[in-house]
Amino acid sequence: MFSSRTGASSCSTNDGTPIVGLGLQGSQNRDNLDILNNNPNARSRSGNGSRDELAVNRLTANLEGGADRLVIRGGTRNSEINLQGGNDRFRADGKFQRSSLSGGEGRNAARIKGNGVDNAARKSDFDFGDNDDLLVFGGNVKRLDIDLKGGADEARFRGDVAKTKLNLGKDGDTDVVKLSDKAEFSGFRIKGADEDDVLFIGSSEYQYDGGRTWSNIDNPDDTVKF
Repeated sequence: MFSSRTGASSCSTNDGTPIVGLGLQGSQNRDNLDILNNNPNARSRSGNGSRDELAVNRLTANLEGGADRLVIRGGTRNSEINLQGGNDRFRADGKFQRSSLSGGEGRNAARIKGNGVDNAARKSDFDFGDNDDLLVFGGNVKRLDIDLKGGADEARFRGDVAKTKLNLGKDGDTDVVKLSDKAEFSGFRIKGADEDDVLFIGSSEYQYDGGRTWSNIDNPDDTVKF
């Protein structure tokens, strides 16, 4: 099912099965797009499907210019999403798996909410442009390749981080990385850091000392390596 109104469009299937092989082509105007799993048996606070459900498989989305917004109200798999130009917003309410997100050259914000403590993202790539971007993961992540490139970027991880590479771009801008103090880290590597970048683990702030080492600004004996 596809529906639209001025400035906004949404698509879903009536029986709650995933949307497979969908292609979305944006315009140079401001596009507001929703993809949802309209499963009548799924329990959701909003009534519009559940984060437990796979909403889309093999999606190809190119949003072109404009300040666009794309929301996937469910899981995403085997998909390629290109935000392209403009200050865009992207949100995936479920798991983001075996997929890629390209941020383009605007000031972008992307939020991968995930499903509770389960994986928010797995085996996926995130590639942003040279402006100030925000990337947020609401659950555990594993096997991600993230390149924030230039700009004063911020990456937030609210769960465990495993076998993941985060490249800050070594650009002289102040990048901020926020990690949960309750999370576990295994095979997490931060690349491209410089002395202007900041790391938070919970409320504790760390500065980059080189050689993968970060030191607590209040206690130099407290160091971490990523």
